[in-house]
Amino acid sequence: EDGLGDTIRVSLTEDPVLEIPVARLLAEKFNKRIVKPEPVRGYSEFRNPFTYERFYSSEIKVGTFEAGENHPVRVETVLPFENSNSFLANIAKLYQYGKSFSIEPESILIDSPSPDQLKEISEAAAALSIPVGILLGKNVSLNEKLQNELRGFPKVVFDPFLQFQDGKKMLSFLQERQNAGLYTE
Repeated sequence: EDGLGDTIRVSLTEDPVLEIPVARLLAEKFNKRIVKPEPVRGYSEFRNPFTYERFYSSEIKVGTFEAGENHPVRVETVLPFENSNSFLANIAKLYQYGKSFSIEPESILIDSPSPDQLKEISEAAAALSIPVGILLGKNVSLNEKLQNELRGFPKVVFDPFLQFQDGKKMLSFLQERQNAGLYTE
């Protein structure tokens, strides 16, 4: 097997046109033994990173706020929540700041509020024309009471590994929100 190419090259002494069929027969015997490697499984790039290609994103709707697919890029502002007055004052500052650039806030995400603030947040959000979502903190467990309180918010962001111990309950929560037309990530 080793050196087969050299053997074919020096051993055949006939006219080259006549040697080719003999060389093929000799090599074919060994070529049949070649085992093709199995395709590598795992991650494969789904697009060519060296050419421009519009990245696909599915459309989402959070209240009146639409993003993804054919909608322009949107910016969501993450704000803390201490109380209604400071929250609404921060929103007013955002509107004032954006006025000089002809932009307005499009969506607000409240970072890690305590569960006992949700009612106050909901009341403050009702005064706004833009959607207000909740980003759950790492120390918050998504129990049934909290899940019910979150129904009033068009968007909830959580870490499934931190907020849910039971996968079935998490899927049930996600399905319920999806059926109600609410966005969850």
